[in-house]
Amino acid sequence: MTSTIDPTIGRTGAWAEGVQRASHILEMILKDWREPLTATWTLVSDDRGRPFLKLTLADTIASVERQFSSDELEDGEQLWSQVRRLWGHLLQVSARRQVDKLLQSMPILEGK
Repeated sequence: MTSTIDPTIGRTGAWAEGVQRASHILEMILKDWREPLTATWTLVSDDRGRPFLKLTLADTIASVERQFSSDELEDGEQLWSQVRRLWGHLLQVSARRQVDKLLQSMPILEGK
């Protein structure tokens, strides 16, 4: 897994610690994964100006993203669950796209 961290997150502080915790969770989940995967961390704001940490996971086929509040980053169980759910979502999206691509490449069978 390749990780990219937005420099505005910094190396210390709550956001940086959240990235470290979530990255550790990802590493445990992906310990046997051999396909290319990128985790991109950015600091974003909602329409009210509240900060969130956005994690984008991308493989060679698809990408998914989720925003985490500072509270979510501090709750280990919730963070584990949300990171695992995001990973599962990426697998589903990628698999669906692969199936769709395969089906499009197959000739249509007449009369069946």
